[in-house]
Amino acid sequence: MVESAVVVIGRIGTGKTAAAERLSTRLDGFHMDTDTTRLNQVVPLVGREEPRYDVPENRATYAVLTAKAVPALERGLTPVLEGSFSNNEDRTRLLESLAGWIEDVDTCFLHMVCDPEEARRRIRGRDRRDCASEATVDTYNEMSFDPVTDEWLADHGIHHTPGIPDQINRDTYIQVDNTGSLKRLDERIRDISEALHY
Repeated sequence: MVESAVVVIGRIGTGKTAAAERLSTRLDGFHMDTDTTRLNQVVPLVGREEPRYDVPENRATYAVLTAKAVPALERGLTPVLEGSFSNNEDRTRLLESLAGWIEDVDTCFLHMVCDPEEARRRIRGRDRRDCASEATVDTYNEMSFDPVTDEWLADHGIHHTPGIPDQINRDTYIQVDNTGSLKRLDERIRDISEALHY
């Protein structure tokens, strides 16, 4: 039996959390995010009080997140993993880790993008009491995000589809422009969830 995982990637402020929460609800899936994992498990484990968003911390966070996805996959649930996964090395490590735990996993990458000024406005407007992310506009400006290239997708056998296909039944990459209203995002998430349930 082929299991499915959804990985919501993108820069800070592009709407990864909103997309992942909505998709998880529609799929009756299991939402896991790097912000909560980083704050509640990784940062205390290494004896820090605040996240640094550096390479070792990011890798530890991704490793914990991926390990948490395995029980969901084994129970037949669809894990919806959410994190920046800002470079090809981290994306490759995620795929290899999932494949190491579960023999046959279809992975759908949703790459959230939006206008940079809108992303900064969203970050400034976050209510820190209700948001697990400690990222600031400075974090956004400093953090790089390597493009997801056609070469990387081809090297990993991931199908790149323009727009949202009618069916998602193999490793797939979809870029979602999340500039604008939540209503527009809701429509896209509905279409993606229907394609995953084909």
